[in-house]
Amino acid sequence: MVLERAKAGTVKLAIGTHTVTARTALPLSSGTVIGLEVVRTGPQPELRLIPSSRPAGLIAEALKTALPRQMPLAQALQQIAMVLEGGASSLPPGLREALRTLLDNLISRPSMTTPQGLKQQLKASGLFLERTLLPHSKVSTTDLKAALLRLYRLTQQAPNPGTDALRQSVEGALARIQLNQLAAFDASGISNQQWGFDLPLWTGERFEPLHLHIRGHTASGKERKEASPAWSVTLEFDMEPTGPFQAHLHLCGTEISAHFRTERPQTQQLIARHLGQLRATFKKAGLRVGKLDSRMGLRPAEPFPWQRVERLVDEQA
Repeated sequence: MVLERAKAGTVKLAIGTHTVTARTALPLSSGTVIGLEVVRTGPQPELRLIPSSRPAGLIAEALKTALPRQMPLAQALQQIAMVLEGGASSLPPGLREALRTLLDNLISRPSMTTPQGLKQQLKASGLFLERTLLPHSKVSTTDLKAALLRLYRLTQQAPNPGTDALRQSVEGALARIQLNQLAAFDASGISNQQWGFDLPLWTGERFEPLHLHIRGHTASGKERKEASPAWSVTLEFDMEPTGPFQAHLHLCGTEISAHFRTERPQTQQLIARHLGQLRATFKKAGLRVGKLDSRMGLRPAEPFPWQRVERLVDEQA
């Protein structure tokens, strides 16, 4: 939101709990709600300011723009990797180096089997890039969106048939990340506590998709005083040796439940054998344990938050 116009050509903006000064030629007035999108990183990041008095309309328009261009992140990154594997000698040296750096960072990311590794993966997913541009913040050298923006800028500087397909894949990956960012905000432009993450995993041969969905809300009991913060986490992937797999966790106050679904009997039995260990781990963390189970058969895939957004089609068009 625009707080006030400062001297000519600058405005003061409220971004979350921070106040920043930005240069713009737009005639923005105090109280105007704007959208911010990073178009270039660096010591002086370049942002695109999109003024709007209707945040819901702003988000809907941005969603409609990104939807036709987006592609699953693992698919886009696999196509990008194929450019390097197929011989990138025709690409400019700077573009070739940026391409190699992007893939090396993805392949060398820490394992998500540890809390710290998962935290680093989420932080570098690209969903939080704009937040790192606030004062006293530093853009991570492994942030996926920042790396893709650098790569996209380089493909624009060297247009040729060899870079056209690469640019389309980069655009598809950026649009996917943008969709996940946009869907983390409700109609008022304030986070409604839901996030969808595309986390591409390198298996040694290719990128495989891992989807993580986090939703927060207030769970109310019969009386208002019983209301407690509740969180739901869904993890989905399909890779060897487990095959199709889903984990659904629900935390309400200090009580946690976990439900696991798979299509392979051996995977279901493996999970069942470790439920006792999981229960003990939850208790050690100070949680009350509700229901834990492992079953055959998958639930319908969890839609990404942006797939739940309604009214993207103008019925009067």
